[in-house]
Amino acid sequence: MIRNIIIIYLFTTILTTFFFSAYILSKTYNKITALFFAFNISIAIYIFGYLLELNSDTLNQKIFWNHVQYFGISFFVPLWLMFVLSYVRKNKIFNNYAAYFGFFFIPAITLFMNLTNSYHKLYYHSMQLNELLGFANMQLIKGPWYMVQTVYSTFIILSATGMILWKYKKSREERVYYRLLLIASFIPYFGLLLIFLDGGRSGLDFTALFIPPALILLIFAILKYDFLEIKSMAREKMFEISSEAVFILDNEFRLVDFNRAAKGFLDTHQEKLLNRLIDTIIENRPGLLNCMKQEEKVIWSKVEEGQELFFEITSIKIQNAYNRNIGILKTIRDITEEIKLQKKMEFLADIDALSGLNNRRHFMELGQKELMRAKRYNQPFSILMMDIDHFKATNDTYGHAAGDKVIENIGLLMRDNFRITDILGRIGGEEFAVILANTSLEEGAKKAESFRKNIASNVMKYNQMDISVTISLGVAAFDNNAKNLEEILKIADEALYTSKKEGRNRVTVRAL
Repeated sequence: MIRNIIIIYLFTTILTTFFFSAYILSKTYNKITALFFAFNISIAIYIFGYLLELNSDTLNQKIFWNHVQYFGISFFVPLWLMFVLSYVRKNKIFNNYAAYFGFFFIPAITLFMNLTNSYHKLYYHSMQLNELLGFANMQLIKGPWYMVQTVYSTFIILSATGMILWKYKKSREERVYYRLLLIASFIPYFGLLLIFLDGGRSGLDFTALFIPPALILLIFAILKYDFLEIKSMAREKMFEISSEAVFILDNEFRLVDFNRAAKGFLDTHQEKLLNRLIDTIIENRPGLLNCMKQEEKVIWSKVEEGQELFFEITSIKIQNAYNRNIGILKTIRDITEEIKLQKKMEFLADIDALSGLNNRRHFMELGQKELMRAKRYNQPFSILMMDIDHFKATNDTYGHAAGDKVIENIGLLMRDNFRITDILGRIGGEEFAVILANTSLEEGAKKAESFRKNIASNVMKYNQMDISVTISLGVAAFDNNAKNLEEILKIADEALYTSKKEGRNRVTVRAL
């Protein structure tokens, strides 16, 4: 009965260890989780070998599985110390290759001495069978190197425990983690104590029997309290690899931390950046500094290599467990492509695709603004309404593709012949309009006549054919008697109708 309980107990430990080791490593991979994984695997090998040793009947079989155990026994102790050092943030020692040599030199010799024990008897003087609890156990008489390994292991375990105890006393917010780590560290000591009291008479490995509760406690801590800080490390990983620049500031705007992407916005030539006021770190970029001081979301732009870049800067207040503001999280996100796309969409919404001029809606919006400006400053402006003569005949003769090309050509000529301050629009099929800012009725008439002649003399090439068109124009001008833009447009449109009625290819001027 006891034999079966021990077998199930050890077998369950092996399965649990493998499962949770793989689970932890799948969540996040870094040095601390890699060490914890290696530690668990070494424990699993140790217990697996001991389980099969207990189930073996002959001495040779038991010796074989004892050798297997030592692939785990030799290394789990230094791996535990390395894990503890990493967990308490004392892993700088790993930057020195001599440290690895010191950690694993004696364990490597121990493994070698165990595997070759039959030749020199320096690890075990003798190995024989005895019966206990239904098991045929090995009674082992230890040799000198076994004592060396014992002293080494005891020293390493005590060092790890002392490191945890030191961190436990020093820590305030993470005491629960270190308390659990301390308990897990002390449990194997009971196994060592029983081995010392037993003196090897029973042949039982009490350490192997006491390690599973320590592992179960560590697994509980991981699941309950995020003992290995998997969530925190995952957040740190995302913080570091984020394409957004992230800054952590305290309430006085001192820089507490920043990620890799943030370096491009800082003067990295300065020796020390952390714990300095952000004012002194980016003082050469006053625009950015001003945006970083804002609480609301802001857009900051800069010119780099002749290209204007846009960045969205957001702020999130950092609060502690008592809902007190303890800092600010600032993010800077490159939104240049988004701004370009937005401007392109706005442009497409305002521009007639065929002529490249303002569409009717946008032309009316801009015209209304010009009307308000003219009223405010008591300045005139003229409106030209124009229509392509016999446009239907052009479509019928040359085809609709040629007609589209004519409209495209008219738009090009309008952009070439009028000022950049003038408002140009296509307001119908073959109808166009121009608002001439700060231009009297007489000046508008002269500009209309000049443009009419330009169109009449222009010959457009299309599919090896010459296409010429003429336009009719009507001109009106704003004065303070006008009630709205539509009234002026109506007068200009009536003048245009007169030009078409009287033979086309002419300009008609009409005052309000």
